[in-house]
Amino acid sequence: MATHSDPQPNTETASRASLADRKGYNERFLGPSLPLPLPADSGTETVVLPYANFSVVFRPDRRLAVATAVTIDGAHLIDVPREDEWRFDPRLPEAQQAGHPIYKDNRWTRDTWSADSTPYEVPRRPRRTTTRFTTPTPRPR
Repeated sequence: MATHSDPQPNTETASRASLADRKGYNERFLGPSLPLPLPADSGTETVVLPYANFSVVFRPDRRLAVATAVTIDGAHLIDVPREDEWRFDPRLPEAQQAGHPIYKDNRWTRDTWSADSTPYEVPRRPRRTTTRFTTPTPRPR
């Protein structure tokens, strides 16, 4: 099994501008408004992170995503090979994101909340945004 250390900051990891154009989940995609799921306890801190056609509800205190919503049109799905290069999301401090160590030497693996066949608008955007440490949740191998 490959061992990964957390990535060193680089231009893309450190740049909020690299994700600034992401529109995220469209809550009116199906017609009636279907808002992002949020914790029932309004005292629970969450951060909504928009990506290409999906949004993540993130809990900084847990360093993991708690929910996601994806704008999917099944007639327009494309299969984009997933990159195995995981990066921190520059919109949150790295200390608030679970990195490689959470998956090291145990029975957990990363699995993204969004589907491996993900809808993309033209022009087609690389899959890189779904391999941010804010998008997976640990699951048993």
